Amino acid sequence: MTTNSAQQFLNQMKSDTSLQEEVTNLVKQNSFHAVAEMAKSKGYNFSADELKSELQKVNSEISDEALEAVAGGGSIKDMIMDKYDDGD
Repeated sequence: MTTNSAQQFLNQMKSDTSLQEEVTNLVKQNSFHAVAEMAKSKGYNFSADELKSELQKVNSEISDEALEAVAGGGSIKDMIMDKYDDGD
């Protein structure tokens, strides 16, 4: 299941500051599609929609508007790290 790949990618992001920065920069420039393509080059296999879905599972309090704001230039790193810091 590719959603599991998205979950693994988010887990890797938790401890990899270089990956966090790369993802944040891609999201600011483009969208979740660019993140999915970059992740594919690193051996992960998930779509932009699957990434969004996994983020919603990680933090059910993230609204669709917040996800769109992230895609429009917000910080996906902060959103993910905030949830993981609260959930661990």
